Amino acid sequence: MGGSESRFILGHYDSSRIAFDTKPSAFLHVKNGSKGTLAMAGTRNPKNRLQKIRLQPAKGGGAYIRFDRHPQPALRVTGSEEGNVELYNASDNTKGIWNIAFLKVKNGHEWKDVGEKPLDLWADNMKKVQKCRVVIQNNANGGFLTVNEKNEVVTVQLPIHQRMNAEDMNRLQDAVSEEYKLIWELEYVNSQWSSAEVGAAVFIPAAVATAGVATFAGPIFGTAAFFNCTGISALVVLPMVQAAGAKALNFLAFTVVAGMLKKLA
Repeated sequence: MGGSESRFILGHYDSSRIAFDTKPSAFLHVKNGSKGTLAMAGTRNPKNRLQKIRLQPAKGGGAYIRFDRHPQPALRVTGSEEGNVELYNASDNTKGIWNIAFLKVKNGHEWKDVGEKPLDLWADNMKKVQKCRVVIQNNANGGFLTVNEKNEVVTVQLPIHQRMNAEDMNRLQDAVSEEYKLIWELEYVNSQWSSAEVGAAVFIPAAVATAGVATFAGPIFGTAAFFNCTGISALVVLPMVQAAGAKALNFLAFTVVAGMLKKLA
């Protein structure tokens, strides 16, 4: 079908506690187009084609984060202990698939829940929406996208493990609220014509999300207390671009953490 495809920039919030007028402190970019260049956080420059991105749906779910410069190189995790994110060529790569949860959208002088209809990522819609608050997880390593003290864009592993109880979940919520800085702002900047389909976000309503979690929660957590934690109860409706092949524990982390962050965004 084709149409006007959105171009975005990704801004990072330096706090998980965000007010209406809080603005991103730094923006994802790469300094040059060479393979292996690490992703960094720096000054906002929507004219920089190595800061401007497109979201390309991946086969089976999830999305590639590609820069708006030929041949549209993408971002992937490196496998380093630091969780660095690097530029690689235009080919598909499992380490370059990202799960994205849309937490809130800009609505005039307020941020609101996305609602119950699929979030259309075509430019005709996004130029009206302008800004979304999102959380992003790498599908390969399960780490969440953030920025370290060296202004490097990295993925961080959260302390989610087998046999977690309610106390563990409460500690996780405190850590997500105070320690980890996982919320990003996806800002629409302009559009480019595309002959390809642009995938909309896939909605996972609370009932579906909880049912999916229930499939894994028994053998992994082994306690009904898990469902009393605010991560799941906060999941009213979260639209997600999520890779279907995510491992069970990664899926749990993505679902729970997105629910926790939705209350803060």
